[in-house]
Amino acid sequence: MLAGRAAHDAAALGAVTHALAPATPFAAAAVSGVLVLDVLLLGALLYGYRRVRPMIALYLARGPRT
Repeated sequence: MLAGRAAHDAAALGAVTHALAPATPFAAAAVSGVLVLDVLLLGALLYGYRRVRPMIALYLARGPRT
């Protein structure tokens, strides 16, 4: 019974893989686009940390106004 269930699951997985095969290039492009966006956001964060933080360091060091 367990072997039959495993064979059925393997067949279902094969069918899903075969059904999604035409969309694979689109999915790969979408994943690549998200990764590029993440790298750009990380670069913007690092740029902001290295450039903007020293500019506002005086305001950060002063503390709240009384």
